[in-house]
Amino acid sequence: MYADAVWNTAENLFSDGESAFGRMEFASAIDAFHGAIEGFLQSVRTAEVERKRREHAEAECQKRAEAERKAREEERKRREHEEVGRKVRLERERACHERKADVKILTLPGGEEMCFRWCPPGTFMMGSPVSENGRNPDERQHRVSLTSGFWIGSCPVTKRQWKSVMGGVFSVKCSTGEYRFADEENPAEAVSWNDCRKFLRKISNMTGLKFSLPTEAQWEYACRAGTSTPFSFGTALNGDKANCNGRYPYGCHMKGPYCAATTAVRTYPANPWGIWDMHGNVGEWCNDWYGPYGEEAQDPLGAISGELKVIRGGGWVRHAKDCRSASRWCVAPDKRIGAVGFRPVCVFWGKE
Repeated sequence: MYADAVWNTAENLFSDGESAFGRMEFASAIDAFHGAIEGFLQSVRTAEVERKRREHAEAECQKRAEAERKAREEERKRREHEEVGRKVRLERERACHERKADVKILTLPGGEEMCFRWCPPGTFMMGSPVSENGRNPDERQHRVSLTSGFWIGSCPVTKRQWKSVMGGVFSVKCSTGEYRFADEENPAEAVSWNDCRKFLRKISNMTGLKFSLPTEAQWEYACRAGTSTPFSFGTALNGDKANCNGRYPYGCHMKGPYCAATTAVRTYPANPWGIWDMHGNVGEWCNDWYGPYGEEAQDPLGAISGELKVIRGGGWVRHAKDCRSASRWCVAPDKRIGAVGFRPVCVFWGKE
């Protein structure tokens, strides 16, 4: 367009009598100028194309570098996760195999195993002191002596273990819905006291040993594991050290996690005697009828009769205060309640 404008101007200049030779020279110059302009524009276009190509190549290079960085970061996190899992497994194996004389393994049908921990005979203060925050009137503190040691399941009976003994695909209906046994490393829940007795009779018949639910005194003795604080790990809980409703903490003001379901056994740290999940996850049936405590006792068996059986340990749905070592509640033995499971004990198994 610029060259055309120059040509038009030249035409005007030479229209009134300039020689043909002059006009030809001027036209030749204009053509050369036009060619120069076109060459310049072409070089600009070429440079622009090259610039865009380089920008695109640089952007692609940056994308590849970012993708590689993300891949390296994901790989690093994966390896860290695997390392954490490995350390947790090693710690669990170490905890399970240290003090070998205090561990027994029961092999169930189908090859499933159940680990038991030894609780030595001893004396402890059962119940809670009047100074303990959140205590209930039925937790009157009194001295209890257990003259015989006993073996107690190191964790609640899992769904896998239940299926190994009872067979089939287990599903129960209770007041809070239907519980199907997925997540097989989680505790068996929504089983009644009567259901638990059937399980225990089967493994007793299978082994020739006598397995039962723990007495309430045995349960609290194993839970405390030589401690006298509200929990075997101290004075506070907000869902960090046991699976409970951490939105209602105990002994601290900070709210914690609420899983709203059971978690795999051994997810949280064991108590000093290597026993897992005594606080939270599922409440646990005891053998005793519910009733008021007596005076100082030796090998107490609870009330002679009653309508409700004792449950201990709280559970995933309950507030942290309900997961204290001394906390008690009770349910009819034929009822299946969500977040309630059990663990067996055996007294006459020998102590090596």
